[in-house]
Amino acid sequence: MKTLWQVLVVVLVLSILSACETKAPEPPKDQKAAGEYPLKTCVVSGKELGAMGEPYIHKYKDKDQEREVRFCCKDCLKDFEADPAKFLAKLDEAAKKK
Repeated sequence: MKTLWQVLVVVLVLSILSACETKAPEPPKDQKAAGEYPLKTCVVSGKELGAMGEPYIHKYKDKDQEREVRFCCKDCLKDFEADPAKFLAKLDEAAKKK
């Protein structure tokens, strides 16, 4: 009887652990096709991504298109939103070089 309980406990623990497994989020569809993010720096400030903590990732939506844009911090989003075409052109240029 004691062995049965031990087996049940082991099965329960393993099922809980397998349910807690997390998968890394998949990149957006458009980024999968294009490969990895083309810049290692903030598209606005030019600072290295991660230099100021975790990079801020923004999903820019224009009509039916969605693009990922990464910033060194959330404050850079304001400058990006003032002239997104300027900064998207930088991303496109970097992507062409890769």
